[in-house]
Parts: sequence; C-alpha cells; structure tokens
Amino acid sequence: MEVRSPLPALFMRTVIVAVCGAPKLRPFVADLLSRLISKQVRRARTVCLQKRCTINCFLMPSFSSMLIWLDKGQWRGLLMLVENSDKTFFPVMLQLPAPVLHKCMLPTADEQEPHLQWVTAVKLAQFATSKEYLPGLVRQVQATCEDVLRKQTAILQAAADERKAATAATEAAAAAAAAAAEATVAAEASPVKAEQTSVAGEANASAPTAAAVQPEDNFEIDFGDDD
Repeated sequence: MEVRSPLPALFMRTVIVAVCGAPKLRPFVADLLSRLISKQVRRARTVCLQKRCTINCFLMPSFSSMLIWLDKGQWRGLLMLVENSDKTFFPVMLQLPAPVLHKCMLPTADEQEPHLQWVTAVKLAQFATSKEYLPGLVRQVQATCEDVLRKQTAILQAAADERKAATAATEAAAAAAAAAAEATVAAEASPVKAEQTSVAGEANASAPTAAAVQPEDNFEIDFGDDD
C-alpha cells in the first residue's frame, strides 16, 4: 500500500471506518500513514530536483495521481481523520511539505480546497511548538505554526477587547438610566415641594403674631382712696 500509486479510491474511507471501529488501531494507522507520506514526499522531492523546479512543485496538479494531498478525496479523508481524532495523527501532518501544510493551516479567504478547521490548526501548531513533538521542525513549517499562533492570539485579544467594550457600554447605559431615573424623581418632587412651601407661607401669613396676642406687662390698677 505504501508504494501503490495512485491509492485505491476508498483507501481513506476504509482507514476512517477502521479507526472508528477499533480505536486501538490508531498507532498502527498513524505509522502506516507516516511511512506513506514520507515516501511520497521523497518521491516528489526527487522529481522536483530532476525537473529543477521550486518547492512549490509539491502543489502541481500533475502530481495528483501520486501525492495524497493532491487527491481531493484522499486529502479530505485525511483531514477528517485528523480533526476527529486526538493528537495521534499530528506528527503525520507535520511530515507534509511546508507549502502544503501552510495552505491547509492558513487558507486564503477564497480557498476552495479542503483545509483544516481553525481549531484543529491551532491545536496542531501548539503541538508542533511544544515539547511533545520531539523531532525538529523545518524552518518553513515552524514559521507557519508561529503564524497560526500569532493569529490566534490576535483573535483572542480582539474578542477580549470586544467583551471589554461591551461591558463598558453596558455600564454606561446603566449609569445613564440611573441618572435619568433620579432626574425624573427630582422633577416629580419639585411641584410637591413648591406646593408645600406655598401652603406653609399662607399658614404663616394668616397666623397672628406673637406681639399681637401678648398681653401688656406694664399696667396700673387704681383702686381709689380708702378714705
């Protein structure tokens, strides 16, 4: 199977069914796919050297019959296997040529080819740059993983800023509502206070003064002479 080219049409479908039915086969399947991709990469690199073309020749359609990442059916199946499994198949993906890995981890906005979901791409980049992955990364692959992590950091920062702005807007709206409620209460209380003041003024005006009702202290009573 490793040297067969092209691969059988149902190869990846059979692999997915086997892994789903017997999860214990994952290490064996990962080793099989690792050897397969390793041989395909060496074969493609040999052809590139013979034709004296650049590394982008890994994406040439003329290689679609011999490379798993150029066969849409097989490639889609491999990505499904990686996305629906644990980290077992991450080392398999990291064996891919740098241009292929970059294209599936950081697709363009108008990319029509199958590619990894963003969550899986981030997990793959974190795995590749951690101590879990012992083999050294190719410089281009390492750059791709770092780009993914930087983009994820920017996304998380933007989300945090958005939540912070939403919280500030909510607090401002609550403060404005409280101020409006206080203003309404104050406006409703003003006529009542004015009426109370007017009533008190009228009561004070109609009440007699203390001087008017106070009796005179200095007065004399003439009882006449006893004689």
